[in-house]
Amino acid sequence: MPSFKHIQPHTLGLEDARNRVSNLVGELQTSFGSQITNVESSWKTDTLQYSFKVFGSNISGTVEVFHDKAELTVSYPLIFSAFKSNLETIIRQKATTLLS
Repeated sequence: MPSFKHIQPHTLGLEDARNRVSNLVGELQTSFGSQITNVESSWKTDTLQYSFKVFGSNISGTVEVFHDKAELTVSYPLIFSAFKSNLETIIRQKATTLLS
């Protein structure tokens, strides 16, 4: 499964950044509605593990939150590789908006 990693610096502090990342999963469901299903997420210390389906295909990853940055990883099906550039751009934009 291909994957993508992005490091997003922030100045929010650990707790505020964690709260914002927690809201991300709900925002995805709101933004994409029925296109996203089977959404699951759980925290292990300062790392959010998540998974969901898009058009029936599994997407999963983690967001590890630090006091000054967040490290996002996304694993996606090979079929989405054709859209890799678009996916990475969207993830970078969402991360920047979320943690600014």
